[in-house]
Amino acid sequence: MTPIESWQTAISELSGERTDHVLVTVLATSGSAPRPAGTKMVVCTERTFDTIGGGQLEYEVIQAARRLLQDQQGGQVINHYPLAASVAQCCGGSVTVLFESFVYQLKVAIFGAGFVGHATAGLLHELAARVRLLDTRGQLPEGLDMNYERFEDARDAIQSLSPDTHVLIMTHSHELDYALVQTCLEQQRISIGLIGSSTKWERFKARLIRDGFDEGALARVRSPLGVPDIKRKEPLAVAIAIVAQLLQLETITQTDLASLSWRQVKASLVTGTTDD
Repeated sequence: MTPIESWQTAISELSGERTDHVLVTVLATSGSAPRPAGTKMVVCTERTFDTIGGGQLEYEVIQAARRLLQDQQGGQVINHYPLAASVAQCCGGSVTVLFESFVYQLKVAIFGAGFVGHATAGLLHELAARVRLLDTRGQLPEGLDMNYERFEDARDAIQSLSPDTHVLIMTHSHELDYALVQTCLEQQRISIGLIGSSTKWERFKARLIRDGFDEGALARVRSPLGVPDIKRKEPLAVAIAIVAQLLQLETITQTDLASLSWRQVKASLVTGTTDD
């Protein structure tokens, strides 16, 4: 029998991988219950780690946690489960469960694992973003050791991204950059950023118009990339400008995290409800 992986190990691994997950804690119990207060488990979209006692209660808790992940709802939620009445378990007691949802709402795909791509990925990683770094090359510039994914076809690579992924295009090839921009426009990506000069973008725009895109579509591309008026050109300085612009966009689309007041937590421990 395969041993159950502990919730502590899961938290460490999932946080490092930037994988959405919910930490479930038995906050309080009354009467007979499968496991005592303080018992924990971790729920992901397709996996679970550890257990709060199994049975119908655990099934209901897993489903509730996955609804939070599906709705991209981060923060804290408390649910109360009368075991006999709501989950048809014979224990007869009740369980109050705290859900702490960790949703990595900022998802970024960086095409081009050169010096700027490498620096941008590093900054985003420090900001707990979920980052994919992609490149067509088998050999990167010396001194770059960050893990990256190789891809061959621009269309396949863009199609592999989730719909809420921001795309940053900064490859070593203008033709590859163009193919990626074109594919992003066709697929209605959430945001598209292209590194390069104003001249490069003007040339791309003329070509994209010839290929059938209108001005409304082209307005979705940010180029030159990054917040304006930063004159320094070192890879880290460019990366800082890019990430700052991305964070400005994220404040427009990010959902506020749900949080609980101490009054709500205290009420749940006494009565099994979070009502004010």
